[in-house]
Amino acid sequence: MAKVSKGLTEKQKAFCRAYVENGGNGTKAYMTAYNSRSEKAACIESTKFMTNEAITEYIATLLKPIEAKTKQDAIMDREWKRNLIKERIEYCTMQGNDNAVARYLDILNKMDSEYINININKDDTTGVLDSLDAETLKALAIGDTKDTQEPTTTTLQ
Repeated sequence: MAKVSKGLTEKQKAFCRAYVENGGNGTKAYMTAYNSRSEKAACIESTKFMTNEAITEYIATLLKPIEAKTKQDAIMDREWKRNLIKERIEYCTMQGNDNAVARYLDILNKMDSEYINININKDDTTGVLDSLDAETLKALAIGDTKDTQEPTTTTLQ
C-alpha cells in the first residue's frame, strides 16, 4: 500500500479514506479532507482528483479488503438461504405437499442459475410432481441430477 500511496499528500490520502468511508461521494470526501465549506469547489476538485492515477490506485487498494469481505458475506448468505430452502423441501416432501416442494425447487433452481420451468396449475389437486420419484426430488433438492429421471414441465393455467 505504501508503494501506491507514494507521492500523495496526507490530505489526498485523507480524501481517499473519506471517499471509501462515505461510499464513493467525492464531493463529501473533499469537503471532509480539506475542511471545505464550498460544495461547488469540492465537486470541481474531487472530479480532478478522480482523474489522478495515484489517487484512484490508492482508493482501489483501500477498497480491496472491503470488496473481499462483501463477496464472502454474500457467499455465506447464499449458502444459509440454500440450506433453509433444502430443509423446507425435506419438510414439505414428508408432508406430501408437492406444490410447495415445486415452489421451493423453483427458488433453489433460480438461485443456482439452473432454472427448470416447473409451473404450478392452481387447480391441480394431484400435485405437479407426480411424474418425479422420491429419489429425483431428493436429487433435485441437493443439486445432484445424475442418474435421475428428467423433470417434466407443466404450464401455469
